[in-house]
Amino acid sequence: MRLEGLDAVIHLAGESVGEGRWTDERRHRIRDSRVEGTRFLAETLARLEKKPPALLAASAIGYYGDRGGEEMTEDSGPGEGFLPSVGVGWENATAPAAEAGIRVVNLRIGVVMTFFGAALPRIVSSTRFGASGKIGSGDQWVSWVSLDDLIGAIHYCLFRDISGPVNVVSPNPVQNRDLAKTVRGVLGRRGIFRRRPSPLRRSLERRPRNSSSRPPKPVRPGCSTPAFVSPTANSFTR
Repeated sequence: MRLEGLDAVIHLAGESVGEGRWTDERRHRIRDSRVEGTRFLAETLARLEKKPPALLAASAIGYYGDRGGEEMTEDSGPGEGFLPSVGVGWENATAPAAEAGIRVVNLRIGVVMTFFGAALPRIVSSTRFGASGKIGSGDQWVSWVSLDDLIGAIHYCLFRDISGPVNVVSPNPVQNRDLAKTVRGVLGRRGIFRRRPSPLRRSLERRPRNSSSRPPKPVRPGCSTPAFVSPTANSFTR
């Protein structure tokens, strides 16, 4: 692909974290597809004679990890664990582009609610088969964003003088139980039983000893993001 003279580059590539088991090999793919891929692109752009003025590169709210009662903003530091370490490496990998004078935006994207993704189809599928869609206690906060609003935020950042991290999430996060209730209402289903977190899922991220046992607080959307097409869970599920 010819990169010389482009107006901007939008980089969203990365191995899915929502599909398959997190084996050691898969963890390497998750990290390398983000960190090494982004670094290669940033270094390539930095060497161009006619550099694009802007690079919008995906990151994720996994950068923050499980922080107990804190509410996350772009000024919050990284958490502990595998996903936060990936997030730090992912964002640092854009440094060659920024050092070359390219405006870099790190899009810290929330859970994208779309039937083309991983999260929403799983909730809908379990609800159709009689499950409540709620996982465990249902207290977990879900900092989500609709696909339309993700595209809108990218467009907004593309044409404005914004750089650095931007949280791309809805202004109205929901707890897992409320999200499941909304989906059940749309489908006209009544939940019979709830899902228990699988032992595999619990083992994927070992909580540090000093980590709070309370459900993590939601991530606050970036102050620079535009008005939302789907600001509530009801709006994106209909």
